[in-house]
Amino acid sequence: MKIKNRFLVLFLMLAGFAPHMAGAQQTADDFLHQGLGFFQRGDFDRAIASYNEAIKLNPNFTNTFFHRGLAHFFLSNWNQAIEDFTQVIRLDPNYVRAFFNRGLTHFHMNNWNQAIADFTQVIRLDPNYVRAFFHRGLAHSYLFDWNQAIADFEAVLRLDPNHQRARDYIQIARVVRGW
Repeated sequence: MKIKNRFLVLFLMLAGFAPHMAGAQQTADDFLHQGLGFFQRGDFDRAIASYNEAIKLNPNFTNTFFHRGLAHFFLSNWNQAIEDFTQVIRLDPNYVRAFFNRGLTHFHMNNWNQAIADFTQVIRLDPNYVRAFFHRGLAHSYLFDWNQAIADFEAVLRLDPNHQRARDYIQIARVVRGW
């Protein structure tokens, strides 16, 4: 019986309801799942509110900081996204997606060197992370570091030979570089 009630509460929370049943206390995990439901519907402000509640109950809840960072990212709240991804990295220094998304946030802020540092850390942790090589190559190109940009785009092609955008950017970088 308890399992059925728990599934009902979880279903209602994912549907956007916050039932206040007698004796039913929401956990950090409940708020995380509620936030994920809001996030999936594109209601990022309500997702953040749910994630905030989860963090109040469990200030070391890595996944909640990560998803709140994503919600901030989609709202273009760049500094808040960076704070959340940085907190994830403090809690779990091997959380590859936190480094990637923090790098992507820096990228959107035109903080090329910080983006490169985060993408480099992603590659150290996962040398097959194609998107990290690609975005690091783009960041190098914005800094006019054509040789490193080409090296990163070539790494993309080694990992994904059909990556047409990397192939195109290599050609552009070679033309701009002068050969």
